Amino acid sequence: MARARALVASLPGQVKEVSCDTGGGGRWMRHVGDTEFLAAWLRHPDFHMIK
Repeated sequence: MARARALVASLPGQVKEVSCDTGGGGRWMRHVGDTEFLAAWLRHPDFHMIK
């Protein structure tokens, strides 16, 4: 989580963390970003999509 939060903080725009249950009793965080953040993330060298 520390790496994800550091990456998110390094990009412009607004991001909110949303906590959710994993179904196995654990917790996970999702990030919801505005258009400025999403545009920066799409240009970031670590961005990738999984099919």
